[in-house]
Amino acid sequence: MNIGKNISFGRDTRINFYDKENDKKLHIGDGSYFCNRVTILCGGKIVIGKNVLVASDVCFFAENHSIDANSSVPYMKQDLKFKDVYVGDGTWIGEKVIILPGTSVGKKCIIFLLFSSYLTALNYRLYSAQYMLSTNQITPLNHCTRIQYN
Repeated sequence: MNIGKNISFGRDTRINFYDKENDKKLHIGDGSYFCNRVTILCGGKIVIGKNVLVASDVCFFAENHSIDANSSVPYMKQDLKFKDVYVGDGTWIGEKVIILPGTSVGKKCIIFLLFSSYLTALNYRLYSAQYMLSTNQITPLNHCTRIQYN
């Protein structure tokens, strides 16, 4: 693990590694804050930038079971698949967001509700991706280049 300085973890934080080598796959930047009941599952690499704010009940998954519906093997016994997860500096991940394998979030984004895999969130954007799970596309809720803070 590569954990930066001044990191805060709330109650019941769960960090799991798929194997002994995977403990090298978690990188958290300086000044990041994790609220209560955050889950981090490291099969692939998870890189969380500096000064990232993570609300309660957020999950970061860099691993998932295969989902081959045609296989006679139950889902829970199918091979695990690994994809890296990246979260840029200064991003805010809202309550109960699920970051799935293959997700990349840019700098200073605000992500709330559900978020899907294989997507890229551009810098300085506000996203809600609850309705995008089936289309693998997301649309920013604001079209400005930077979020204005009051």
